[in-house]
Amino acid sequence: MLKIIDSIQGAGTYESQHGTLYSFEYVFEDDSTIKANHKTLTSPFKSGDEVEVIVKGSRDNFSWGQVKKPESVNFSSNKSSSNKDETVKRIESSWAINTAVLALGNLSGDKEAYLNRVEVMAKKLLKVRDSIVKMPYSESEDLSSSKWTKEDMLNAEAEKENNLPVEEVAQEDLPF
Repeated sequence: MLKIIDSIQGAGTYESQHGTLYSFEYVFEDDSTIKANHKTLTSPFKSGDEVEVIVKGSRDNFSWGQVKKPESVNFSSNKSSSNKDETVKRIESSWAINTAVLALGNLSGDKEAYLNRVEVMAKKLLKVRDSIVKMPYSESEDLSSSKWTKEDMLNAEAEKENNLPVEEVAQEDLPF
């Protein structure tokens, strides 16, 4: 049953087969109480947290049991996985677009061309990120670290898939 914690009070220690457990008395907004043990010196919860309460026993208006994080109920695990994948894609896309905008600088000239450049650079950033993630760590150590030159940057922007005109970029305009 879900309840909201009103207050928590330390209630001593308890030696168990799993080591020292720390007891806490929880008072909930509905004025019910329960004593629960945790492996941490302080309760993992605070006042106002919604928790799942499992009463394992009760005697003379005293209850004991578990207080834990609520378990989320997934009626369709495929849907939650799909939503999670979609959220990750949106976060990654946002990162790529923001990085591309920072690299390209302020909007100047044709807005449509600028947005196309941002899109192309964002896609390239994601491809580079994916290639780095797929590369074994030992291979990445063998690569020599070299700084891209102005010419390298211009050539990268002018790739065939890009189909955008190449502009001269001053060294001080580069983001790194």
